[in-house]
Amino acid sequence: FTDIDTINNKKVLNLSNALDKDFVLKMKEIIVNRNDIEDEFINFVGIANISVWHGYDRLLRSLRGYYLNNNNAKVNFHIVGEGKDIDNLKFLVKELNLQKNVFFHGLLNRDQIMNLINFSFIGVASLANHRRGLLGDKSLKNREYVAYGLPILKAGSDSFLDKKYRNILDIELNEKEFDLEKVLIDYYKLFNKASRKSMFICNNHFAEKELCWENELLKIVKEYQKWKK
Repeated sequence: FTDIDTINNKKVLNLSNALDKDFVLKMKEIIVNRNDIEDEFINFVGIANISVWHGYDRLLRSLRGYYLNNNNAKVNFHIVGEGKDIDNLKFLVKELNLQKNVFFHGLLNRDQIMNLINFSFIGVASLANHRRGLLGDKSLKNREYVAYGLPILKAGSDSFLDKKYRNILDIELNEKEFDLEKVLIDYYKLFNKASRKSMFICNNHFAEKELCWENELLKIVKEYQKWKK
């Protein structure tokens, strides 16, 4: 993707990945009708065709550091999908002794993902895009996380979500472990005195209003109308 304004002195119309509104509305119905729960665990979930640039190893190492300093910590990481880096992650989980807190679910469809997710979940975006020479992205997966109602943990920029979506937990884009305790403190600030269900409903509503294909196509229509004048 690019956010540049011109290519070879010609104006560029920047579009983003977007969602099918029927999918977003289906997720809305599930979220609204689901009972709020008080899960004792915080659950991160990463959904991907798992590659090294997803940087899930950074979260695993940070999770291990967090557990070493917090004997009563209750944090899990659910990994959904397959891919080239999956075996490396499974080996690292054993090496870090995180088998009780990291779960590999394999490939799941959207209905199965919604059965997995509850109001204690946080979506994990790519945490190491620099490994493929990028400082950020506008990935479809980030937008699907929003439709599921999830706040997002990410590293690097998403120029649209950074401006408009408030429920983002940002960490630095590098190879280092990060302060997971700080991330969780920031997470609790997202919904403050409101319920987590209310936050999920608001997030899904944002996806409906801002992240569907109708919005992207409207950009083309408006640009065409300006060109006609």
